[in-house]
Amino acid sequence: MNNRLKLFGEFHCEFASSLNNLGCLYDNSGNLAKAEEYYLRSLKIGRGLFGENHCDVATGLNNLGVLYYNMGKMSNAEVFYLKSLKIRQNLFGEENSDVATSVNNLGILYQNKGNLEKAKEFFLRALKIREGLFGEKNLDVAVSYNNLSCYYEEIGNRQLALNFAHKAYKITIVLLGKTHPLTVKYSGRCDRI
Repeated sequence: MNNRLKLFGEFHCEFASSLNNLGCLYDNSGNLAKAEEYYLRSLKIGRGLFGENHCDVATGLNNLGVLYYNMGKMSNAEVFYLKSLKIRQNLFGEENSDVATSVNNLGILYQNKGNLEKAKEFFLRALKIREGLFGEKNLDVAVSYNNLSCYYEEIGNRQLALNFAHKAYKITIVLLGKTHPLTVKYSGRCDRI
């Protein structure tokens, strides 16, 4: 990061990218306060350089949404997810993988908040985008299937929960193999339902 700061200065997209990457590192290591600090600095630079309607700004907003979700600050997470989604839709339209990510994140958030019908709507929307972009043999599609499995299990529809869990498992076994942690996770889900 210091090299990028020396080369480009503080208000440059490369430096902002370094800050965002450090935010991800701290987020993944559990230092959420430090992650927030770096994400906010990166977002401030991105907004200053590009304005509000830019893909880097949308990514920064989404990352903050994930962070606030992990912190249990659901209202903050929802605000940042919605802002990110709006920018992504304006830039790319509906049929875009980043839009699907934002939609999926909102589905998870709504499920966690107990708004199950809204969660289902967002999970189905993310799945439709992902299947349209990638077909059925894609890890993001498997994630969407798994999310729908969780939704159906939560509302007590065991059969649909199991159907979606098997779909997720079949994709991961083909793409990642039997011993990959995601395959093992989805296999265990199938056994548990």
